Amino acid sequence: MATIAKIRCLSCEGKFDFYFNVRKTDAIQCPYCYTYMEEQSAMQVLDVIGAFSDMNRDLRKYADQRKEPLFQFNLHERGN
Repeated sequence: MATIAKIRCLSCEGKFDFYFNVRKTDAIQCPYCYTYMEEQSAMQVLDVIGAFSDMNRDLRKYADQRKEPLFQFNLHERGN
């Protein structure tokens, strides 16, 4: 299962997907205007996406191994 962050660049209003599991670098860059996210901010984003991916993976594992009910979480932020 892939963990995908939906990112909106406020420099150019471009929207793009960031594939956490298949990234080649820790840099996050808008593919439309080529603006890079500040390194410290990008690392925070990667930490959050990684924790989220781990949580969903663990939920799938517990459902399989322990027969617990299966849930999957997605986050969305509305507004600015």
